[in-house]
Amino acid sequence: MDRFEAWFDGQDAFAPATTPSRPSIRFPKPGTTLLRMAALFSAVLLATSLVGGAHRVGLLTTSGTTGVAEPSPDTTTTTPTGSGDPSPTPSVSAPPQAAVAGLLPVSECKLGPTESEWYFSAGFPIDDYSDVSTTGSLRIAVIYVEFPDAARRSPVSELHKKIEDHVSQIYSEMSYGKLSIDLIPSSDWIMMDKPSAKYNILQQEAKNESVVSYVSEAVRKADPGIDFSGIDVVAVFATELANGVAGDFQLTLPDRIPTDEGKGVFSTIVTGGDWWQELVDPMILAHEIGHVIGLQDLYNGDSGESFEDAHKFVGSFDFMSYGWSESTAPTILGWDRWRLGWIPDSQVVCARPSEGTEVNVNALQAGMGTTLIVLPLSATRAIVIESRRPIGWDKQLVESGALVYLVDTAVNTTEGPLQILADIFGEGFSAAPLSAGEYVDALSYTITSLEAAAWGDRIYITP
Repeated sequence: MDRFEAWFDGQDAFAPATTPSRPSIRFPKPGTTLLRMAALFSAVLLATSLVGGAHRVGLLTTSGTTGVAEPSPDTTTTTPTGSGDPSPTPSVSAPPQAAVAGLLPVSECKLGPTESEWYFSAGFPIDDYSDVSTTGSLRIAVIYVEFPDAARRSPVSELHKKIEDHVSQIYSEMSYGKLSIDLIPSSDWIMMDKPSAKYNILQQEAKNESVVSYVSEAVRKADPGIDFSGIDVVAVFATELANGVAGDFQLTLPDRIPTDEGKGVFSTIVTGGDWWQELVDPMILAHEIGHVIGLQDLYNGDSGESFEDAHKFVGSFDFMSYGWSESTAPTILGWDRWRLGWIPDSQVVCARPSEGTEVNVNALQAGMGTTLIVLPLSATRAIVIESRRPIGWDKQLVESGALVYLVDTAVNTTEGPLQILADIFGEGFSAAPLSAGEYVDALSYTITSLEAAAWGDRIYITP
């Protein structure tokens, strides 16, 4: 499978105009029927398409509306915020779960991809899109290169330490310890044969053959100092002074690059430009590793230069959308954690309720009990519900609560295969998680938060 991202990942460099802060809620007051009806009417008028524009599969015209429902008498409104220290990972599961109406075998929620030649899909199985196993240990060789016209600035040991610790920690957290990332660096900077511009590795212009030639030279020169046993993936990091190498992208090679040990390298990450080394942001590499393990881009690949347009599908949720450590909620969404094998089938509630039903969903970071609720809509679409809390790498989360989003495996990478149902009343993605008493009309379902507690959220689903 030949995957080349070209210029798309340059969108990740768009920073928000201002640092997100906890917004004030401007929903109608709970308990007022007239106001709620007015809110719903306004939502119909203001709702926009979940997918912005026509795609290969046609225009998706469904929309989501949000508001506040009248909470039940025993509802609590404990909603941790992203300020201060992150909340501790919950050590207890949700209260006992009552019978769920419309419960289905979990296999019915494992959406498959449509027949296409797309490089990535949001569907099952992940093996169709992953270069490597998504559990166990993943060893990646990291080769630091300089050029006759662009020398190194900092020692490899100084740069690599900043990157390695963060990347390994975030994947360990997101996978609940099921995937470990081991980055094996070159012992020193590797001097390439030609000036950087001669390699034609500018992200928007790079061709497959140029990338293969560039990476092959880096691997050949670094091979004497790196044991490539068990290494299928290599990341080539160019010094920031190399004007001929810019951007970051991942390429699955048509043929393996031979090495002295092992089977050779067949997946590569190319990174360069002053924005990676000056910031030394590990989330950039974490994003590209996401492609290696089969994840699609969640940002808008056909956008202007504004942050809002570039990240209109899931905002700052998930570093496959906004790949910077300053993101308020960078960790991977639960749907993809399930596809990667990090969330087992036993922790997924698959249902198509024809009557109202309650479901308890644990905080995504806890990795215990019910972690995902999936409501299948068709062979390629589903509504997914998870619980987000300001824990670990999501410690800057602006609001906690039940996060509701649409998965459409018929939508290509960078076109919105996952789309969060955000607040159309003006708060945007920061306010997307539902606090107690809030609801979202998600296509054929209304999803209401009845309780937000330390363990997660108790929600009510009505058709």
